[in-house]
Amino acid sequence: METNHPPNQPATVHGPDASAIDPRAKAIVAPTALVIDDDIVIRQFIRFTLETAGWKVNEAENAAEGLKKVRELHPQLVTLDLIMPNNTGLDALHLARLLNDEAPEITLLILSSAGSNQDVKEFADKHELELFDKANSTTTQGHFFSRIDNLFRELSDPMLGLPAGQPRI
Repeated sequence: METNHPPNQPATVHGPDASAIDPRAKAIVAPTALVIDDDIVIRQFIRFTLETAGWKVNEAENAAEGLKKVRELHPQLVTLDLIMPNNTGLDALHLARLLNDEAPEITLLILSSAGSNQDVKEFADKHELELFDKANSTTTQGHFFSRIDNLFRELSDPMLGLPAGQPRI
């Protein structure tokens, strides 16, 4: 990139790569999401949809890996499947409760085929978790992605006084 600016003065660049050239430039920070699901097709579908909407997305294929990544990445959004065969001792319901207790600023959306199970619904209600039922896919997908779109707008709205992608405390 060629810029016309005085010698010994940093170039001013606007846009997504601004901070790479001029550290004083305010970079646009995309909110971060973590998709925890054992089904690669579901993970890739959610990842593609979120990245298309502007999110930075990471994935985990089980609850234990998900917990590790949550603690490393501090995402603003976690999507979690409840029914995963390889939970290596940490089941998804326990992870949901742990995330809710450890990091209440993270928006946790549970997307699961167990969403219509009465015990799961009661658990979600008791712990104030947002539960979306995969079994009712047409309605659920609309509500699920609408909720994510609203969260993205919240995190990116300069009128709220928060830099894009910063957690609410």
